[in-house]
Amino acid sequence: MRFLGFGVTSGGGGGATSLSGLSDVTIAALANGEVLQYNSVSGDWENTANTVTGGLKYKGVFDASTGLPALTTALQGDYYKISVGGTLYGRTWAVEDSLLINADMGGSITNGKIDKIDSTDTITSVNGKTGTVVIYTDDITAIAGNALSVSGAGATSALDVAAASETVEGVIETSTNLEATTGTANDKALVPSNLGSIGTSQLNNDASFIAAAGAPVQSVNSATGTVSLGLDDLDNVTYTPGAGIDNYVLTYDHASTAWGAEAAGGGGGARPTVTTVAGAVFPYAIAAPTGASELEHVYLINNLAVAVEVDLPTAVGASGFKLQIKRLGTATVSIDPNGTEEIDSGGAGAVFDLLSQYASVTLISDNANWHIL
Repeated sequence: MRFLGFGVTSGGGGGATSLSGLSDVTIAALANGEVLQYNSVSGDWENTANTVTGGLKYKGVFDASTGLPALTTALQGDYYKISVGGTLYGRTWAVEDSLLINADMGGSITNGKIDKIDSTDTITSVNGKTGTVVIYTDDITAIAGNALSVSGAGATSALDVAAASETVEGVIETSTNLEATTGTANDKALVPSNLGSIGTSQLNNDASFIAAAGAPVQSVNSATGTVSLGLDDLDNVTYTPGAGIDNYVLTYDHASTAWGAEAAGGGGGARPTVTTVAGAVFPYAIAAPTGASELEHVYLINNLAVAVEVDLPTAVGASGFKLQIKRLGTATVSIDPNGTEEIDSGGAGAVFDLLSQYASVTLISDNANWHIL
């Protein structure tokens, strides 16, 4: 976006003495603070409201007990650090808070034009307690459940943990070697040092189960022997390896819950094809993309001084495909959508005109209509 400030009063422009006298400047209903903004469709500089905002400007310290310095002429972006606290402008200010002006005051103070940025976040209470707070076990209500319970109250409260068993969740105690050897380690966990003290006959499962559990893998995806797996061996990945899928990517399809190889879309790809259209070929029909690998096409319309029509392909089946159309001639180029399709919600079948020489437009399909980027 280009802006031009209002500062020219005389000279240049083929004898013009003001901006409004220039051939490529259009000024209407000029208001204070406006700027000139370039319009590529009309080819002119046109006056518009200045939407370019500045940054913050530090103005020094502010005394919230006296309201000084005065803010009646403060401007948007001015900010102050609070040096003395107080209650003012509907807020309570503390030292080191920041006072920010969000709009020009214009001679009188409006509370809504003043924002406060706190310097600190102060804890006001803990579990509903204020002042000097001491937390005991029974204050932490989230502890209850999952084999944990609280007994007692206040300073004498304690956390109780249930012992685990086959039917009760809780804390699992580790077995000693003696308990493992004598078979008295009921509902206790065995650790590696215990295993030398027991035999398989002391376990709930017999020795044949242990042997089966430790047996090597017999096959992988029906393959036996020394198995080497590739992506295409996975159940939810489908593609055919070969040169035809060079630079493809794996894309997930939710409907089939599977991955498949597809041409990469966006973030790179090939350079766009550029076509210059000239001569007695109008109205010119732009061809539809030939596949997902065709991402973008540029058309340069050299219509000289003759108004011409360019017909778009259907947007259906071309989602994400981008068209760039540029007018080189001095007459209008009308871009006509397919059937009742629309360009930027401009109406069913409504054309879009390139009204000035060298004007251009970039269109993209959403699989139903064309949109201007």
